[in-house]
Amino acid sequence: MYTDEIFERLNLYSVSSFTSCAASRNSEQFKNQYSYKIMLYTHGQAYMEIKNIKQICRSGDAVFLMPGDKYRVLNNYGDFTVINIYFGFRSYNYDEQ
Repeated sequence: MYTDEIFERLNLYSVSSFTSCAASRNSEQFKNQYSYKIMLYTHGQAYMEIKNIKQICRSGDAVFLMPGDKYRVLNNYGDFTVINIYFGFRSYNYDEQ
């Protein structure tokens, strides 16, 4: 698939910035992802667990989540800021060819 075709089918749902401080427990429980999501870490670091894979995400890291992925984020390392980008894809219309 060509890059321009991908962008033509892209549906951007929302973009938000989230800051978590060391005093708060961001999300102890696992969450289900219902759309595609990219998490861009812009400040600090956080412990992230996706489908039983554990990792530390630092400023400059990007995490891609698929629909159905179970994940949680713990701010065991102090303050962090993340930009969340939620998106999906429109169905391809084969009649337009």
